[in-house]
Amino acid sequence: MDVRSEMRRTMKAFGKPLKIISNDTEVDGAGIFQKILKKPIEKTTDNVSVIGYIKENKYSLWLFDYEQVDCIDKVVCEKHTYNTVSGDYDLELGCWRLIVKEIDNETV
Repeated sequence: MDVRSEMRRTMKAFGKPLKIISNDTEVDGAGIFQKILKKPIEKTTDNVSVIGYIKENKYSLWLFDYEQVDCIDKVVCEKHTYNTVSGDYDLELGCWRLIVKEIDNETV
């Protein structure tokens, strides 16, 4: 069995189902998320209408695309949308290794 087939079986068993958006095309996939811990940044201002905390949710994501794609623009999983920050396809493992950032769904 080749590496891509083995990764497909593993991701189907342990990964979360998700949608991959690549070049305005939606493709099914599966992924394993791990949160990258980061403390919230506090910003101060004299304007009382400005919120004082910025929350960044970044995740390490191992992602398998059921139909091979050239790039990954966004990932949608459990009603949350994530932008790709960095990463690339790992030919040895047969999957994508990415850093993604959660988008605030109210602004999307």
